[in-house]
Amino acid sequence: MPELEVYGQKFNVTFTVEWEPKPQLYFMVGLPRSGKSSLVKTLKKEIPNLVVVSGDKIRLAVYNQRFWGPGEAMVHSIKQTMVRTLLSEGYNVLIDETNTSWKSIETIREIDSFAKYIIVDTPIADCIERAEKTGQSDLIPVIRRMYPYFQSTIYTLRQNYPNQEYKIGN
Repeated sequence: MPELEVYGQKFNVTFTVEWEPKPQLYFMVGLPRSGKSSLVKTLKKEIPNLVVVSGDKIRLAVYNQRFWGPGEAMVHSIKQTMVRTLLSEGYNVLIDETNTSWKSIETIREIDSFAKYIIVDTPIADCIERAEKTGQSDLIPVIRRMYPYFQSTIYTLRQNYPNQEYKIGN
């Protein structure tokens, strides 16, 4: 048993430490139609106490559309508030978004600089084919526009934060 001496008096000291693990923030990185949302089912089984925050679901709930440019600031604000609140309440949180730009990564890292990323590196041709098959041909130019940013972002993440990549089955 540890002893503590104060002004010549010795005391036996006992410490009780209760430790609760810090909630973990995760985020997806992948093109539209790459299968990010499909992986959520697997991740929910693998990661305890996981809550998913999805901008797509927020958009549908708020203005009943998949995308509306003028509403993006509000969606972003709601998403950030949800993530911070859930983390503060002890939940593990997964952001189910494309996160193909470095700006979106920086926004996430402002919340938690140790956030873990999950890369869904589906070939661009498969993403385009899936968009066509699901009647979402309006996503094809978006996928093509995002692709170079996606490649740059995953390269930068793996170079700068190799230990923060979460691989399914970890």
